[in-house]
Amino acid sequence: MFDYIYPMLLCTDVYLPLFIVNGWLFVSTFKYMGHGT
Repeated sequence: MFDYIYPMLLCTDVYLPLFIVNGWLFVSTFKYMGHGT
């Protein structure tokens, strides 16, 4: 069971920050484009 949970936690630990950063970049870019027009 531990062998099954650990890779999931590892994937979450790797992908969650990437997801947050991508979301922040998307929102900041969207706001920048909105102010630019």
